[in-house]
Amino acid sequence: MNGKRYYFRPEFWGVVVLVIAGVVHLISRLDISFTGVLENYWPALFIIVAIFQITSTRYRDAVSSTLLILVGTMLLLFKSGVLTSESFKEHWPASLKKLVEMIFQSMSFIIDTW
Repeated sequence: MNGKRYYFRPEFWGVVVLVIAGVVHLISRLDISFTGVLENYWPALFIIVAIFQITSTRYRDAVSSTLLILVGTMLLLFKSGVLTSESFKEHWPASLKKLVEMIFQSMSFIIDTW
């Protein structure tokens, strides 16, 4: 191993470009609006960044990863209409407990599959 970071290698960026092109092609073949997907699911980027942080060998910060997962999940729930501000204010202890349970279940699924 020559000590060169993997993201400096052209092969890494070639694979990244191919994956992005494949996802865009799949979305266009399924007649799904790319802007619609991005508009509705942009909070998932917080969760994706947190997963990269958790699986990173150089940067593992449990507090910031957990915070990113919480923020991403909350934004996705509000964006999808599952959780409204009125219901959250009315039932916030129960909602928070349910949200934490969902996060731990998803994290255990990620760890089990990893």
